[in-house]
Amino acid sequence: MQSSRRLEREAHRNIELMWLTGRLAPDFKTIADFRKNNGAAIRLVCREFILLCKKLNLFADTFVAIDGSKFKAVNNRDRNFTKAKMQRRLQQIDESIERYLGQIARADRQEAAVATDNTHRLEDKITALKTEMKRLKRLEVQMLQAPDHQISLTDPDARSMKTRGTGIVGYNVQTAVDAEHHLIVAHGLGVRLGVRSCNDTFCYPSRFSASPPSFPHACLPPNESLPGRSLESQRALP
Repeated sequence: MQSSRRLEREAHRNIELMWLTGRLAPDFKTIADFRKNNGAAIRLVCREFILLCKKLNLFADTFVAIDGSKFKAVNNRDRNFTKAKMQRRLQQIDESIERYLGQIARADRQEAAVATDNTHRLEDKITALKTEMKRLKRLEVQMLQAPDHQISLTDPDARSMKTRGTGIVGYNVQTAVDAEHHLIVAHGLGVRLGVRSCNDTFCYPSRFSASPPSFPHACLPPNESLPGRSLESQRALP
């Protein structure tokens, strides 16, 4: 459950969560700030939980299923830039400038008073578009320096990725779950790997083929698939 607003609602409704939190019911802003300000501590708690599961032999000789989930980021689409988006935006600005220049030429043939007002208004628009073009050119330099030629201004980790719908700007979170007890043994953001497509095929081998510090006997490279599922299964090392 990643939504702070949904966690706020569940704190007033879900009896199990009420027991877990001691009937504390923080608002969504408090929850969001807590996660933002205590990321390192939360990761340590997850690490200690995995180590406890290993001490209890909950991860011994089992299968590990790995899959990715896409989560929408706070980053707006207009503040995410790829090569294709940048080219489209610059082309739109060029077309707008040409359109305004044509309107200025037509305004020159009108009466003097009307033409002057229209010309000043169109010239202001052209100036604003040229300023925007300079800004985009600076962003293009930053974008081309990124490993995947993509940048997000609000959340640098967020990436544009395909979904079943129109696509989102967000994260591809890769999670490994043991098949016997359904416990998470490892997780990570696929977008941190510099993988352009951010899909499961390219993201998870780099994340889980090496052993995470909190799960020293993680997974072998993928070798088989679970029938009828999109998950890839891997047998844990003994």
